[in-house]
Amino acid sequence: MLELVERLKQSTHLLLFLDYDGTLVPFADRPEDAKPDAELLRLLSRLARRPATEVQFVSGRDHETLEKWLGHLPVAMHAEHGFWSKGGPEATWQAAMGLSTDWKALVRRELTVMTDWFPESNIEEKSSGLVWHYRQVHVDAATVTTGVDELIVKLEHLSTTYPIEILQGNCVVEVHTRGVNKGAIIRQRIAQLTEPWLPVAIGDDRTDESMFAALPPQGVSIHVGPTPTKARFQLESPAEVRRLLTALL
Repeated sequence: MLELVERLKQSTHLLLFLDYDGTLVPFADRPEDAKPDAELLRLLSRLARRPATEVQFVSGRDHETLEKWLGHLPVAMHAEHGFWSKGGPEATWQAAMGLSTDWKALVRRELTVMTDWFPESNIEEKSSGLVWHYRQVHVDAATVTTGVDELIVKLEHLSTTYPIEILQGNCVVEVHTRGVNKGAIIRQRIAQLTEPWLPVAIGDDRTDESMFAALPPQGVSIHVGPTPTKARFQLESPAEVRRLLTALL
């Protein structure tokens, strides 16, 4: 980590793209239980006020939750993988335009079958899509894997007709409007840069791989956890991410 810290400190302008769940906080059985603790809020507040540093959250969370938890911080936020964006605490949320969600009823029907099969699972509704959460399902792994595989096959069949993308995260399957992804947000922000900023993306699952792929050659990609990744660096846990960010201060 020392080498990574020194590289980031040497940058005259630092642009941080941060995922939230699994990156800054551990996963919780219930998504609403992963709210930021006081220590994390203090760290983020100090980081956002670090000279020549810009902090942007790029999360799969809904924008209402991000607003409630992080809206007071001097940071930009992108919710639902970029469907909603907000430039700072005084700005208003803006939704991506021209994106159809007419397919939701068909996808909801498939996800409802899964909740009937696994009663401990649940469906989360978002503006840009639907999410099936199965972290609290307590059956053998093989049964869960079979169920998820069958669901993915059905959803991929729908994707040949409707403009949807399927994302598999940590104990979630998310379906959202095609064209909404974290990589698009990074490309958009980097295209606006005029100073020699060093872009850094930190995330923990498959939904964050598009962030890493969108970085320019000099960018720094950091994956959290042991799963395979195309990121150039890996950290073990959210606790280690916090240590990295603290070291920058």
